[in-house]
Amino acid sequence: MGDPFLLEEALKSLIAVSVAGGAGGVWARASSWRKDKQAQASYKKALGAAIAQYSGSDPSRSGSDPSRLELAAPLLDQRFLADTRVSQELRKFFTNDEPDAEALAGLWRDALPPALTSRDLLVEAELFLKHLRSELQKSPHFRDSLTTSSVLGIAEPLRSIEEELGEIQEQLDGIAALLDSAFRRLAHTFSRSQPDVRRHILAYTGYIEEKTRGFVGRQFFLDEFDRFMAQESRGYFFVRGDPGIGKTALAAEMVKVRGYVHHFNVWTEGIRRADRFLTNVCAQLISVYGLSCQVPSPEEGRDAGPLTKVLEEVAGRLGPARKTVIVVDALDEAETKRGVNPLYLPRNLPEGVYIVVTARIEDTSLPLSIGCEYRDLVIGHDDEANLVDIRAFLAKAVERTGIRAYIKRNRKNEGCFVRHLTKKSDGNFMYLRYVLPEIERGAYKDLELEGLPFGLWKYYEDHGQSVLEPGILVLALTARPISVEVITEFTGLRPAESPRVARVLMEWRQFLHEQQVEFNGTPIRCYRLYHASFHKFLSEVKEVSQQRRAWEDAEARMDEALDNWLAHSRFADG
Repeated sequence: MGDPFLLEEALKSLIAVSVAGGAGGVWARASSWRKDKQAQASYKKALGAAIAQYSGSDPSRSGSDPSRLELAAPLLDQRFLADTRVSQELRKFFTNDEPDAEALAGLWRDALPPALTSRDLLVEAELFLKHLRSELQKSPHFRDSLTTSSVLGIAEPLRSIEEELGEIQEQLDGIAALLDSAFRRLAHTFSRSQPDVRRHILAYTGYIEEKTRGFVGRQFFLDEFDRFMAQESRGYFFVRGDPGIGKTALAAEMVKVRGYVHHFNVWTEGIRRADRFLTNVCAQLISVYGLSCQVPSPEEGRDAGPLTKVLEEVAGRLGPARKTVIVVDALDEAETKRGVNPLYLPRNLPEGVYIVVTARIEDTSLPLSIGCEYRDLVIGHDDEANLVDIRAFLAKAVERTGIRAYIKRNRKNEGCFVRHLTKKSDGNFMYLRYVLPEIERGAYKDLELEGLPFGLWKYYEDHGQSVLEPGILVLALTARPISVEVITEFTGLRPAESPRVARVLMEWRQFLHEQQVEFNGTPIRCYRLYHASFHKFLSEVKEVSQQRRAWEDAEARMDEALDNWLAHSRFADG
């Protein structure tokens, strides 16, 4: 569990040094600012988001480092952020001075264990400060106090800021949980590997945190997998199920609690090529087992040979009772070639080597061409073991304030709520991921339980009528993350209409994944559709297919829109 007072104590420290230092700008009237709940919430939101951005490395972002999780530990400790010397540096964002990254790096180094102090903390401090500046620029409270910004921001009511702050606190709690898991030990191993090995390891920290947030159950699967390993000396273990049933969450939980080598195919991030899989997994195995071989080059990664060679070296290091497990998620999202296994997965595995593969139940790439032992586990939406986990997930959800208010308003009891939502979900966790936050925010306050949509596809259909809104239509045409400004440019809207696009994205936020993408060295807030199932649903909407044909050159047009926006923004000077 993360520190619930982390952001509050950091805020108090910042106010204290600002009052003592007589800061100008937004801090000129510190006594009145201390009473401004909206400004305080905005600062805590910006700080929390910056910590999450730094800690939760993104596998699609250049320069992401899987070992950054350990380096982030001081940022999740209130003693560090509430340190007067740290607050003095962060305070400079609101004066005519610049935070001293070198001074912050020195304080950061002092807060780390000796094993990590050899890292270049100046680079890390500069990256964190860059994230914090970017987050502050998004807030109308602070934008004018910072040097330059063309980032769009719209005034948010206090309730909206507090809702987002609550989500950020959940994210920080999740990152803190990773620091207390087997995944941290794996990340520590990566941090000690050679730079030419570490740079090939994809950083899934933020992805794993997000997918395991609120995870419950799945013991039936873990028991089945453990039986398979006890009965067989090697092999593939396949997990198949419908979209949204929790396959990726299961894979992420295995990595989190057991520290397995891993690769997540993410179609919406462009992570689906065989060469990325081979270099990522081989680099992890080289790091974990201290192998002397080299990470295969993209040219070498054109068949199963390099991975097979590395696996044979790993098997040679395993004792009679030792095993190594590789988790490969969403095989159905990987690129395929006729006549070969997706991702060039080997036909045979050495003794002691197991690969867990998840895929959609209708995936035509399964079964693979396999010459060793394997087992196929299908998770059905109406399987009793799956419904038990759905009910356990809902039993935790009824503890939330907004859910309790809905239950009370509808004069139901918790048991009735759990039974109805279990039925309405049709055994699908993605449905609950969307519907529960909406219930919590009051979106269904006037709707009885019986009136909630049944199943994931019906839920999508209920939201499909506004798919032609600017922004959602564009996101339906591409898998790439794009910004409000690029959507505005792409659709031919006037810059003054950007707030309209931003409002639409805010209304659809439960369907979107937000991430930072760097342009000219500056992180920009971008969005993509959260789940492949929603992208598939939208692609089948008549209006989207028609627009897709009209915009056959959509990707090229988006590149042009980005270039045009950069040319007219201050970031172009960066």
